[in-house]
Parts: sequence; structure tokens; C-alpha cells
Amino acid sequence: MINLCYATFMQLMKEHLAHDVEANQLGKDIFEAITPDSEHYKFIPQYLSLFWARTRNIPSDIITSSTTPESKTQLLDYFSTFIIPDINPVLVDDYYGKLENLISNDDSIQPRRKNSLHKLSEGDKSKYLAEVLLYALTKQNKEEVTKLDLDTIPLLAQVDQKCPVCHEDLIKTVKGKTLYFFTITRIYPEFLDSSLKDEYDVIKPKPANPDDITNKICLCDTCSLNYLHTPTTAMYTRLLKLKKISIFEGAASSTLAKYELEEKIVDILDKLASTDPEGTLIKDFRMKPLDPCNKIPKDNYLLVKTIKDDNEAYFWFIKDHISQLDANKSSFPIIASEIKTAFLKLESEGHDQNEIYEALIDWIMNKHLLSASYKDAAHIVVSYFVQSCEVFNEITE
Repeated sequence: MINLCYATFMQLMKEHLAHDVEANQLGKDIFEAITPDSEHYKFIPQYLSLFWARTRNIPSDIITSSTTPESKTQLLDYFSTFIIPDINPVLVDDYYGKLENLISNDDSIQPRRKNSLHKLSEGDKSKYLAEVLLYALTKQNKEEVTKLDLDTIPLLAQVDQKCPVCHEDLIKTVKGKTLYFFTITRIYPEFLDSSLKDEYDVIKPKPANPDDITNKICLCDTCSLNYLHTPTTAMYTRLLKLKKISIFEGAASSTLAKYELEEKIVDILDKLASTDPEGTLIKDFRMKPLDPCNKIPKDNYLLVKTIKDDNEAYFWFIKDHISQLDANKSSFPIIASEIKTAFLKLESEGHDQNEIYEALIDWIMNKHLLSASYKDAAHIVVSYFVQSCEVFNEITE
């Protein structure tokens, strides 16, 4: 069923005008009537066509601007001066009848709101059309997406099906139906004011091919729309970083997927997960001195602290458990070798220490399909291997 929204309102109006007005010109006239002059540079055909094609909702800035007394007056003047006189007199009854049916058949509109709009139709037609349009601007304009294009699947996977900006789920089940609430967004915007281009290019120049996958990121509809309508260098920088992280995580995961990891490592994780960190056993091991490793630059404060804290609490505990496993002819030396090999491979690909540290944690988790409850234990184990020489190289003075 077709619901009332910006696109359906505009299409119905266009079909009943006596003169053939180009769609984007009609949209430009409407948007310019309800926004300040400083926003008008955005309303180029490519931008306006997104709303006609129902691939975007109306930006919140436009909706907010439309509610000001000045905007309402200008919109009313536009309808009374240009639209009402141009409605085809032969089709005028058809037009208003179809518009009223569009409102009546829209189940998303509350009955009270329907009644107020229908009541307006009995009076000044300019005011009626202006009020219906203002309401239509607030409605869902983007069509529901119920299936994925093959090209979007890798981009959706890169962000783990969550918006990297606001962390909203991009795939939801609504009334038993799977719906997709995301927009593939260009990181270097398609519509950029000339005053911003130099600032953007200083951060990272426009790519030779703007449609390349490296210039695209999957965002929720709201974050994408906000960036489309109001691009900023701060968000550009943030999206570039998020894209780099998503590419790295995919590349690191692909690299390490080929490497085996001895299943006995789960014994260590189980032991960590089942031991009270405030218990006597752990406290006794914490009493033993431990020389801190010198592998992380001192200005990498958070990683230095994480590894230091993990090892001060658990290094001797893990080492003791490993010695028990070794007494039972375990394959711990193989585990150490596998960790070392994985580290060297990531290092050879140019990943930094933070990226390697996180990638090894994810590798341990994914290799044995471990639940999220093992995450803390996994990063403690990686910290152990940093201290015991399998991960990272000693910094030489």
C-alpha cells in the first residue's frame, strides 16, 4: 500500500499540474521555500533525486526549518502563487480526491490527524496543501528494504551489521519480516560545498573513483542522512578511521583464519574464567615479583597499562597452569609457536601493536567459536604471550 510521504505527495501534485514541471525543479522550489538561503546550494538535481526516488528520508534540518513561521508563510505563498493556479482544471477534483484517499488509506496516520487534515481540505486549498506537505516531510520517505544486493553484503559485513557511528542494528525483524535500515554512504561526499572541498582534500583527497568500495561505508539511515545533508570534516575524519578499522579487522581475520590454534588453549581460558580474581590463589601469585616487559612504546599508555595489569594479576597463575598441562604431555609449546607465527604474519603485513593485540584476541575467540564470556580471558592470555616473548619484539635502546 502506498503511504503519504514527501515523494508520493510530490508525484501526485506533479501529475495534476497543467504545465510539465521538471521533478527536481519542483522539489528545489519547495525546499528553497522552507529553508534559509545558506542551505540552497545543496539542492542540485542529484541530491533532490534521492528524495524523489525514495532512497533517503527528509533530513531533520529541513524538517526543523520548515516549522518556523517564516518558512510556513513562504510555503503558503508558493502554493497560492504557483501551484493552485497551475492545477489542471479538468483534473482538479481527481487531484484532491486522490490526495484525500492517500491520507485515508495510510494506516500509519492516527485517526485524529487524518480528521484534522480532511477538515483543512474543506477550506483554503493553499493552506491545505501546505499543511499536508509539512506533515509528509516528517513521514518515512525511504522505501522499506527487504532484500540485499550482492554488492552491499561485504560492506554490511565490514561493520558487523551495526552502524559504526551510533551502533544501531542495521538489520531488524519487524512483525516477522526482516528489514534493512542502512544506507551505503560515500565517505568523501557526493554533494560537497566548494568551501569545504579544500578542507576535505587536506585530510584525504577525493578518490579517483568515488564509487570504489574503499570510499563507501554502511551507516544507519539517520547517520547517513545527517552526513549527506550536513557533511563536516570531523565526521569525514571519523568515517575514514572507522573504514580503516573495518578493513583491518576483515583483513586480519582473513589472514589468521588460515592458521591453526591448538584446542588446549581453551583449557587455559576455562581455568581463567572459572577462578575468582579476588581469591587466595590469585592473590598468592600476585605476590611474586615480575619484571615488566619493554615491548610497547611508553606513549601507548592504554596498551602498556592493559598488558601490565593483566600480567601482574595473572602471569604466574597462567604459567603455573601451563606447567601442569606440560606435566601431562600437553601441546603448550605448539600453542606458543602458533601464537608466535600469527604475530609475525600480522607484523609482516604492517599492522600496529594495538591492531595486532586485538586481532589475536579475536582469532582466539573465533577459532574455537567461544562465547563473549571468554573475551576477558582471551585478552589476558594474549597479554601473557606478550610478556613471555611470543608477541611483539623487545625495544632496544
